[in-house]
Parts: sequence; structure tokens; C-alpha cells
Amino acid sequence: MRRHTLVLSTLALLGLAGTALAQTLPALTIDAPATTVEIPAEPTLTLTLAAPTEVLFDAISTDGDAQLRVLHDGSFVAEDGDSGDGTNARLSAFLAAGTYQVVAYDYQYRATTVNLSAVTAPPIASAATLAPGAPATAIATPAGDWGRAASTEVALHVATAGSYTLTADTSDSTCSPEITVISGNQVQGWVISASSTGHAASDARALTAGDYTLRIRNWNGRACAMTVTVTPAS
Repeated sequence: MRRHTLVLSTLALLGLAGTALAQTLPALTIDAPATTVEIPAEPTLTLTLAAPTEVLFDAISTDGDAQLRVLHDGSFVAEDGDSGDGTNARLSAFLAAGTYQVVAYDYQYRATTVNLSAVTAPPIASAATLAPGAPATAIATPAGDWGRAASTEVALHVATAGSYTLTADTSDSTCSPEITVISGNQVQGWVISASSTGHAASDARALTAGDYTLRIRNWNGRACAMTVTVTPAS
């Protein structure tokens, strides 16, 4: 497994507001003219990927409440504040080849020390293998306290390009299925979500011939029994 590990020092992780708060600043007075304050940019690390990769980020704080944000060319990609153990941040994201900016900071923008890592996400074992037109396949999504941990995967082989309806259904009124379509370590289109709790997640997709992964979870993170079908769209 390829591993990228980044460790930041206390001084490097003051954060946007934290850096300002560490300065000696004038007091604000109600109804007074605006006060000019120089705010330095947040400390940012870069991560460069040579190929599309699902990256698992962890921000572990030794003395604070770690927050994590990932940007690409200044545009938001993903962020997290509570998915790791305790007050730590954790997120996974499918990232195209390129250079990303990674920012870690404390929830209250205090000075803190964060151990920040970026690793190639380990594979999720396929619960089943489907082909379009096959009978409904029963799966069970696990309970998890963040999205990836609550997910299971189904392998899909498409022999003939076309439009197919992907459906994850449940008879459990507390479940809210979601389907993410993945090919070549890249997410294809938007996440297919149930319209409301207790209903199926279903949508038609144009798929080329090839192999796909359907990552399926219950939106609320609880274990859920579902059935998965892939049928030619009418």
C-alpha cells in the first residue's frame, strides 16, 4: 500500500483565527469605525497524486479538536471534523490525479499539534457480483460511525453499453439507501439517494461496457438489509 504521511508541528497549525488570536490585537468598540487586522493565510500542505486514488485522510490531535479540509486549486473538495476517534477528523475521498491542498486546524482555532496522514484507502470486500438483468441480490450494510465504515460494495460487470436502472431497496422503514457508482477509482455522476427514509434509492445511468463498483450504505449509518438490482432502463 502506498502511504503518504504528513506530520505538522504546533507552530504550523495555529489556524486562520488562531493565528490572529495569538497576536496582540486591539479591542473592538461597539459602533466605532472598523479596525484593520492583518490575518495570515491558514497553513496548507500539498498532496500530489499521479493517478486517480481513493485517499483516506486522518487528522489526529494530541491536545485539541482536529478539523480537516481538502481543496483542489482553491476549490472545496471535502471536509470533516468528527468522523475519527474521539475529537479527531477522518475522511475518504476519490481524487483525480493532480495536486491538492490539505488544511488541518483546531475546532476553536487554538494552537495545537496534529498528526496528519494520507493513505491509499484499503479495499472493501465485495459482498456480491452482479450482471444486468440478474435476480435481486440480498446484501447487508454494516453499522458505522462515518460513511466509509457504514458501506459495503457490489461488483458490477456490464457487457453491453446502455442505460441501466440501479436500485438498492429495503423493507426497513428506518433505512435510507445510497448508491455510489465507481469506475477506475473515480466516482461516476452523483450519489443515488432514497427520496425519503424507508424508500429505495434508484436511478437510470448510462454505462459503458466494463467493470464497476457499487458502494452502498444506509445514510444514517445503521446496519440495514437491502436488495440490489441492475436492470436495462425502459
